[in-house]
Amino acid sequence: MVRSICLRGFDQQMATLIRDHMKNEGVKFVNESVPLKIEKNEKTGLLYVTWKDTTNHKLKDSFETVLVAIGKARTYSCCN
Repeated sequence: MVRSICLRGFDQQMATLIRDHMKNEGVKFVNESVPLKIEKNEKTGLLYVTWKDTTNHKLKDSFETVLVAIGKARTYSCCN
């Protein structure tokens, strides 16, 4: 799920190459959307994601894997 653009703040030519490669490997991107909740079906292991798009419509789909990445601030306090 991509709110606006992938890898904001990074070189967009490289970000486009990475995104295209991921798409070619079968990664599904949901564009211009914001996640609302993720629920796991314990029987199937699938993740049911509910999100809203730019028109405020709520949508839902199932996924085997959900990759969540927010921000890019580094945390070094855990590394001694």
